[in-house]
Amino acid sequence: MPQTMLDHALAYAKRGFPVFPCDRNKQPIGSLVENGVLDATTDARRIERWWTSVPNANIGLDLAGAGLMAVDFDPGSDMDQASRDLGGLPKTGLVQKTPRGGTHLLYTIDDGEAVANSVGKVSPHVDIRGLNGYILLAPSRTEDGVYTWDQEGKPKRRTDEMVRICNVARQKDKDRDVWLIEPDLPENIRAATDWLKHKAKIAVEGEGGDHMAYATCAHMKSFGISEDLAFDLVVEHWNPRCDPPWSADEMDHLRTKMVNAYEYNTSPPGNITKAYKVAKAKLDFKPRERALPSGREVTSGRFRFTDRQGMEHIRPPAWLIPDFIPQGAYVVLFGAPGTFKSFLALDIALSVACGSVAKPTDELWPTVNGKGPVVYCLGEGRPEFNKRVRAWEEQYLDGDKAPNIIMADPVPLVSEDLEPFIDGILQLAPEGAALTVIDTAGRAMQGLNENAQEHASKLTAMAERLQKELGGAVLVLHHSGHGEGSRAKGSMEFYGAPDTVIGVHREGKEYAVTMFMQKQKDAEEWAHPRRVDMLKVGESLVPSASKEAPKVPAEKGDKKEPKLSEQLRIILDKAIYATLAENPTKKWTGGELSEAVAMRDEIDVGSKRVANCLAEIRETKGSKTHQCYLVDQRAYKFVK
Repeated sequence: MPQTMLDHALAYAKRGFPVFPCDRNKQPIGSLVENGVLDATTDARRIERWWTSVPNANIGLDLAGAGLMAVDFDPGSDMDQASRDLGGLPKTGLVQKTPRGGTHLLYTIDDGEAVANSVGKVSPHVDIRGLNGYILLAPSRTEDGVYTWDQEGKPKRRTDEMVRICNVARQKDKDRDVWLIEPDLPENIRAATDWLKHKAKIAVEGEGGDHMAYATCAHMKSFGISEDLAFDLVVEHWNPRCDPPWSADEMDHLRTKMVNAYEYNTSPPGNITKAYKVAKAKLDFKPRERALPSGREVTSGRFRFTDRQGMEHIRPPAWLIPDFIPQGAYVVLFGAPGTFKSFLALDIALSVACGSVAKPTDELWPTVNGKGPVVYCLGEGRPEFNKRVRAWEEQYLDGDKAPNIIMADPVPLVSEDLEPFIDGILQLAPEGAALTVIDTAGRAMQGLNENAQEHASKLTAMAERLQKELGGAVLVLHHSGHGEGSRAKGSMEFYGAPDTVIGVHREGKEYAVTMFMQKQKDAEEWAHPRRVDMLKVGESLVPSASKEAPKVPAEKGDKKEPKLSEQLRIILDKAIYATLAENPTKKWTGGELSEAVAMRDEIDVGSKRVANCLAEIRETKGSKTHQCYLVDQRAYKFVK
């Protein structure tokens, strides 16, 4: 009776099921299987090496390699409805229960048959797993529990109607069949040929060779090569490298792989070529109308135009991390040196990369939507960065390698061409990045003046470019002003432009910080600051939510109680920005500044409530004194 995960994996392989190791987040363990499901195998020696290296690795099944497809019922699905939607679901003898209370029904498919993957397309809360798809096998374990077999008998053959409906509902890019570029451009043929000769992974018989052939053929479409020419190039330059090569009698089989690849490939033709990017950029600047139930919305370049009826269909913000980072947002996280900003940013990045990781001691952001690749840009400290990643993996993944995390160095400059930077990311993550972290704004703005709005706006422009090209959010780390832990250093652009602004304060030498929200453009701001403890793990630190109340920073020179609360500072910051926007041409004199600072210092929150302070401001509204009241040194520098 199998006991260890290795025993189970070997038993599945003996049954003819190609397997590969996955982590607790159901992701292939990248340090062992570089190509994910394409590396699945029934070879006992490779399986032993994998599970000896990671004994508790979960077991992933390459469904098509095993001659199977899976109908995956998530919680909330209706099996009777799904049966109607799929033209009938035969009773099968191979049924698995998932940890969240779902069900996997497994069916056999014909040799060489391609069943497309889809998510919720055939029926609500029902996913299809087929070609290049996989599931975890019992007794794999995730944060939700253990996979178990409900029935471990003989699977039933799929019906023709099931395959037809699944393939009609396949996930695909809206432009997957639209050629924006001319097929077979000379430069694309040269690039594709070089890739086939030197870089494409070869197919090895018995080790996922069929799937590697499919992946190779699909990549030819991404090079912008027509199907017939792609087949000729694959036969001439790639097939001889395979082990063994397809023989003359097997060319029809290889041709089927090419046909399937071009039929089921989900990306637009030529999507990795420069010609495609140029054509796509031109297309983006042509006015296009989006279909709405009522009203009209037109996009032209970076501009969007919506009539009154169309406004009714504006949706609330979609969250990358609920109540914190909206999807596709521009976020600034600022604080003084030594406030652990980089540790917090890395925790955010790895949480997004891994999805909703089980963090029993961490309630900072237990839920993550839109899991995907994350790019972390740093200017120095590659070895130290690796230590921090390892510590986080030890704390939250039991030492498993985190998927989807890409380190980039150096930090891109706002003054340089971003195309090489973006191209490099898309080589590793063709789908783009859910989050890009810039550590720090100062490094990105080398040679520029952070106090000058025209220079700070260049950072905003870079963030917008990354949002557009990579499709995700951008998180920029920035320093606070000298002696002003509650304010971002430099121009008011660092407050006005981002969607979200978060400050970080550290009390003395404590291994804890307080995070406070200064701005959330499209949603409610945090009602209270959040305290974060820094845990010592291995050779580094890992953030974790604290059970203690956040500590409000005191004013300089006031050891007993602050003269101006953090809450009031945030309110005044907003008032400053609004006043400056209303008075863009006003020039503040030194006398006015002195009067304003003196008035502000008179506020004593220890004896007056914030509400009373605001009432005092309202009473003097409209006077020059009121305008001075709203000014501080940072605003004064800004208007000068």
